[in-house]
Amino acid sequence: IELCNVNSRDFNTAPVRVTRNSTNQGQMTVMSGDGTVIVTSDPVTCVVYTQNAIGDRVDHTVQGVQGSNFGRTVALDRSGGMMVVGSIDPEGTDGRVDVYNYTEDGGWVRYRDPVVSPGYGECSLAFSSDGKVMAVGYPSNNSVKIFDFNSEGTEVITPPDNTLLFGSQVELNADGKTIAITDKNNGSMGRVHIYRHGENGWTPHN
Repeated sequence: IELCNVNSRDFNTAPVRVTRNSTNQGQMTVMSGDGTVIVTSDPVTCVVYTQNAIGDRVDHTVQGVQGSNFGRTVALDRSGGMMVVGSIDPEGTDGRVDVYNYTEDGGWVRYRDPVVSPGYGECSLAFSSDGKVMAVGYPSNNSVKIFDFNSEGTEVITPPDNTLLFGSQVELNADGKTIAITDKNNGSMGRVHIYRHGENGWTPHN
């Protein structure tokens, strides 16, 4: 993985090469919205790359359970201070989502209890900019769960009729009140569904 810093506007500067002793490193790579944090994963760990106050690179490792495919999906908030990691059990049936918060004293610590979904399988993930709204798509269950960490509320979005793999990909806008959700439309051409949150909860936006 090569990290290129364009803040200096010096495009002749050689990129920083990030290497680890893992043939599967880089199965998922994401960057924070402000470009200051990068996460790359293999089936057991997520490695978080950031910089300290004097510009030196700092690496943090968040460890998952062996065989859980930890880091199969990853999302960051805009600042890179909140991270959500998806995993799945070795049988490929039970999904799990772990949410972490970065603290200056303790590094990456668990922000809340894991979200375990028996039978839901692999998931897709998204955060609002401030990390206070999280979307988890469960395509095998044809549903998307929205978690509001401010209100501690959870809402579920289900698809229209004849829709398969609803929640294959999810994306939230900055304030977490609009979501885009993909499906496979009965196994053929995929579609994108837009929902907005208002007084009546999550409703389709045409």
